[in-house]
Amino acid sequence: MIGGDRIGAVSEQPAEADLAHLAAGRAYVAGAPAAAISLCRALLETILRDHYLRGIDTQREDMKGLIDIAVARYDFLQPTRLHALRLDANKILHRFAERRPNVDDDKTVLGHLKDLKHYIEKAPRT
Repeated sequence: MIGGDRIGAVSEQPAEADLAHLAAGRAYVAGAPAAAISLCRALLETILRDHYLRGIDTQREDMKGLIDIAVARYDFLQPTRLHALRLDANKILHRFAERRPNVDDDKTVLGHLKDLKHYIEKAPRT
């Protein structure tokens, strides 16, 4: 448990997003922040495409575009936090590739895991 929350426990009946969140949480707990943030970024893209932007042609959109479209449609989505996940993932993965880990990566990943839990819970159901 981290901060009283079970990382990865999003709903009683795990869906694909819940299982991906659980995998990201397990990577975090195992001490693999690069793997965890990579899963977080992929999960955010999946949640946006499959839930928040369902029925919209997003094939040509990059992650920035997906976030911008979703934020325009849903008032409760916070563009600063969504773009932070995208940008933090890029930074962490580049540092990992260059073998330059940062001591703050763990806190950054944990924050994004918590945010993703919220986005999964609020996602329009398909």
